[in-house]
Amino acid sequence: MVKYEFRNDEPDIIHGRGYAYNLNYHIVWCIKYRNQALANPIIVDSLKDKILQICRENEYTVKALEIMPTHVHILLSAKPKESVTNIVKKLKGITAKWLFEKYPET
Repeated sequence: MVKYEFRNDEPDIIHGRGYAYNLNYHIVWCIKYRNQALANPIIVDSLKDKILQICRENEYTVKALEIMPTHVHILLSAKPKESVTNIVKKLKGITAKWLFEKYPET
């Protein structure tokens, strides 16, 4: 099992010319019908890698990530140009499609 360490080396408030922001979102999503599809540690580790990859590609800073058998918790920071709905859409949409393709039995 892979151990993930999340460090917060960034300052709490990000400053720029004419702006300052600190946007953190705690996002939780559940598996349909609360199915325990995420009980397998192999699936959990690969899903964590996929979520972290999506966050890196979209410049989100992951502060915490926990995957339970029936749901996912993520605490992340994003730039103001990203709406919460778009963040959730990217995370849920990409990971759901990827999980169905990689692990069709779940």
